[in-house]
Amino acid sequence: MSREKESYRDNLEQLTSYFGKRRLLTLALLTLADVAEYTNRDPRTVRKKFNIDPKKGITTAAFARLIS
Repeated sequence: MSREKESYRDNLEQLTSYFGKRRLLTLALLTLADVAEYTNRDPRTVRKKFNIDPKKGITTAAFARLIS
């Protein structure tokens, strides 16, 4: 069984506080625009770097894993 990275919980907590608990409670996905705003990068760069499908988005937990 693989272990989570040390920074995963910290990143998840920061994402939760930034986007609010409603994102986690409703299992809503972060949009490409949300991730671009959080990282302060252009949406095209975010799409390439994190391989986020603009139609589907990404879960908060998955994004926390990516930035860990």
